[in-house]
Amino acid sequence: MRSELPYADLLTMIEGDPSTTASLYAEIGYKVIGRVDVDKIHNIGELLIIPRKVVREISLFRPSSGFLVAFRPSAKSDARRAGKVRRTSTLLFDHNNIDLCDEEQIEVMRRGSSAIEIVISALLDNKIMPRFLSKIIRCVRLAAKEGIDVVFSSGARDPAEIWAPGSIRILYALIDRQFINMAFGWVEVVRRWRPGLNLY
Repeated sequence: MRSELPYADLLTMIEGDPSTTASLYAEIGYKVIGRVDVDKIHNIGELLIIPRKVVREISLFRPSSGFLVAFRPSAKSDARRAGKVRRTSTLLFDHNNIDLCDEEQIEVMRRGSSAIEIVISALLDNKIMPRFLSKIIRCVRLAAKEGIDVVFSSGARDPAEIWAPGSIRILYALIDRQFINMAFGWVEVVRRWRPGLNLY
């Protein structure tokens, strides 16, 4: 059943003891998290840790089987170029570059293997939230129409920025009720990146 799939936060930036962070995530119901400060897939208790790498320069963008790479574009041309990549990675959008997720970007990504990853931490800022949410809704609807996977990640740098798993699912439903199970879209992204990885 779809509802039995585990929840994941594919990008967390919380520094410090990985075991402490793992305990926080496991306690509220996550089964998988992605961290930029690890270099291999491993488990802490029942929590699966996926190594992530965030790249901001197109010249350094190389999808990898060792890290689930996210490219954060700052220019339209770089976003278009990265969207054509055939190996699995994510294009990372936040409140500063979400405008790059438009019809043209989605059209380009139809021919590649990248997913859209949206860092939602700025939704916790009342000043930023209204416009950012509007842009997220537009991006997700465009992507869903073309069958492109969308992942919401917290990008948390502090435990207070961790989203409860159910809250992320509600966020998808807020965009459109039919999108509620997109909260589990990360599974397909990780499976394309590392086929055969036991996720649950």
